Amino acid sequence: MLWLLACTAPFTATPGPSVDSGEVGDTASDTADPTSADWEALQALLDGQATVEDTLQQISDGQGWPVQGPDGWVFVAQGDGALSWAGDASAWEPLEMTAGAGFSWIVVDIPVPQGSGYKFVSGDSYQADPWARAYTYDDFGELSFVRGSGGHLERLRNVSLAGRARTIRIWVPAQTPTHHLYAHDGQNLFDPSALHGGWRLQEAVASTTLVVGIDNVGVDRLDEYGPYPDTVDGVALGGGADALLGNLVTSLVPRVEEMYGAPQKRGMVGSSMGGLLSLYAGLTQAEHWDYVASLSGTLGWGSLELDGATLLSEIAGQDVAIYLDSGGHDGGGCTDSDGDGVQDDAPDADNYCVTRQMADALAADAWIWEQTLWHWHEAGAEHNEAAWAARVWRPVGLFETLE
Repeated sequence: MLWLLACTAPFTATPGPSVDSGEVGDTASDTADPTSADWEALQALLDGQATVEDTLQQISDGQGWPVQGPDGWVFVAQGDGALSWAGDASAWEPLEMTAGAGFSWIVVDIPVPQGSGYKFVSGDSYQADPWARAYTYDDFGELSFVRGSGGHLERLRNVSLAGRARTIRIWVPAQTPTHHLYAHDGQNLFDPSALHGGWRLQEAVASTTLVVGIDNVGVDRLDEYGPYPDTVDGVALGGGADALLGNLVTSLVPRVEEMYGAPQKRGMVGSSMGGLLSLYAGLTQAEHWDYVASLSGTLGWGSLELDGATLLSEIAGQDVAIYLDSGGHDGGGCTDSDGDGVQDDAPDADNYCVTRQMADALAADAWIWEQTLWHWHEAGAEHNEAAWAARVWRPVGLFETLE
């Protein structure tokens, strides 16, 4: 299994023009509503009646940054020191921002096309707006959008799931989405500077598939993703999956569908412990999911160091399609040497044996090969993001064929 950590992007040396930043359309037609909650929150900040932290979060929870004002788009950058704004609309010439208490702000009163890119400027360094709702990645790192156009990323910050705040990263397709795919370890899905180059999941999905990337929370990842208690190097972990998945379907799914519309099909995908969590969701929340996919899933969780419950005990006929895969190999033959009911995997086997065991157990129950159940072995593939990126088109493509 992998311990996946978030990456943070530093200042980039130069801004550059946007590269593959989506279609640039007409000037954004949004007009400011002086009675809207976002506009009132912004006014309170500029009048010294609110903190920058509360205002950034409140507007992030609303329509998102930046805010359309009566005289142009309003941008706020947290921090002290002289800052400027630059973007496509200014031909990347910096425009000086006004300093406030712990923040800077500017009204950009020149025409700003929908899908226009921008960054904040400090000296000779350019930084994406970490609070921008819409963004993408180009040759210079992260690039903020005034509003998204064409295929692009959006984010929801500090979303509470299972009592922990995390970022939700959403790939918004170029066309009206028909399929919503929820994916774990969100900080590794889209960012090309993520571990091993990330999944590059935006390159694998069709133009009508929306992806909801759910960040892990670092040191608590194994607790959250593990459905049952187990130990790793003698440390007790696991048991938080029900709380995380319960919050996901009761709070995050409704919020996503209010923002982007209800899909025809809803699926979930993950790798390693995220693959375990996805399969667990399919087997225990079948009423919420049409499809789940596990890449190199840690399906023996519960028996790594304990002789406890595992996902093999959850198998019962459900109306959910399942994809399982792994890389690695069988280590010369899959056996249950310790008699715990789980096929043993060598350290470099990428969970091959237990994945094959799970696929056969599902087929012996109610699942039907090539109709509701698929298994793929990418012989020798390693347990990392590069390997998952190379084959994620398989489970994504199967999901997108569901009607």
